[in-house]
Amino acid sequence: REEAMEMKTEGNERFKGKEFGRARRLYTKALRCTELNGKERAVLYANRAAAVMEEGGADEKNEKKRMKSAMRDCERAIELDAGYVKAMRRYVKACERAREYGKAVEMARRL
Repeated sequence: REEAMEMKTEGNERFKGKEFGRARRLYTKALRCTELNGKERAVLYANRAAAVMEEGGADEKNEKKRMKSAMRDCERAIELDAGYVKAMRRYVKACERAREYGKAVEMARRL
C-alpha cells in the first residue's frame, strides 16, 4: 500500500510537470496494489483519467478513443465513491470532448 501511495505522489508530480504519459503509467502501476481501499482506488482512477485526457494534446485523431478511456476510468472512480464530485466533473468534460453530450448531461444532473 505504501508503495502505491508513493507511485501516486510521483504520478502527481509528473502530471504537474506535464509528463502525462509517465503520470498515467504510475497511476496504472499503483492501481495494481490489492491493499488499496475504495476511495484510494477512486482517486487513482480519476487521476489516470486526467492524465489520459491531457496526454494527447491537440491530437484529434485519437481524441475520442482517449476520452472513452477517461470516461471508463471516471465511471470506475464513481462506482467506488459515489459522491466523488471531481470524478463526475472530469467525466462530463471527457464526454463533451468525445461528443457524448447525452452522457455529459446525465452526469451533470447528478452534480
